[in-house]
Amino acid sequence: MKIPLHLLVDFENLQPPPEHVALVRGEHSHLWVFHGPHQNKFDAAMVNAWKPLGDRLQLVQSSKNGKNALDFHIAYFLGVLREQDVTASRRSICIVVTGDGGFDALFDFMRGKGCAVDKAGSIPAALALAARMQAQAEKESETKATEKQIPPRATLSEEDFGKIVAGFVSDPKSRPASRKKLEPYVLARLGNKVTPAVTQAVVKQLIKRGLVTFDGEKIKYVLPAAT
Repeated sequence: MKIPLHLLVDFENLQPPPEHVALVRGEHSHLWVFHGPHQNKFDAAMVNAWKPLGDRLQLVQSSKNGKNALDFHIAYFLGVLREQDVTASRRSICIVVTGDGGFDALFDFMRGKGCAVDKAGSIPAALALAARMQAQAEKESETKATEKQIPPRATLSEEDFGKIVAGFVSDPKSRPASRKKLEPYVLARLGNKVTPAVTQAVVKQLIKRGLVTFDGEKIKYVLPAAT
C-alpha cells in the first residue's frame, strides 16, 4: 500500500524546473509550493506542469518578507500534516525540497515522534528518497505482521535461563533492584517472546538455585564471577 507523500517546496529558496514538477504523479503524491509575497506570477510552463495535480497541489504564500518567513510556514504545515495523520491513524512521508539547512533540529524532533520526514535538494532527489522510505516502511510493516503471527512461547528452556544469568553477570548496572522489576527485566531480556508463565518460572528457578534472594522488596544477587 502506497504511503501518502507530501513534497513541500521552498519556492523562494529554489525553483524546480517544470520537467521536475512533471515527475510528481500518482494519487498518493501531493505538492506544496511555498512562495514569497513578491512571487505572484509564474511561468506558463510551470503552471502547465502543476495542472495535472489538481487538488493535490497547494500554493502557500507568505504575507511578509523575511529570512525565515517561509521556513516557519513550512514548519507549521508539517505540524498540520502530522495532526491529520494522527487523526486518521496513518503515516505519511514528508520531504522538504530546499537548499536551506535550517530544518535539521525540527526533523530530529519530529522523527522522535515517529514522523517520516526528511529534506532533499531537488524533486528527483526527493522522489528517490521517498521511494527508499516507502520500501523501509513496507519492510517494517512486514516484520511487524510476521511477529504478530508468532505466538509467545509458553515453555522455559535452559537457554532462556542462561540468558538471564549471563545478563546479570555481564551487565551488573542493568540488574533490577526490586522484586517488581524482575519479571519485566526477564521478559525484555527474552525479547518479549514468552508468556508471563515463563517469566515467573525463571524467577522461581533463580530463587531455587540460590542466585537471588529477597530482603523485603530489595533483591540480593549471589552470582558466579564474570569470565
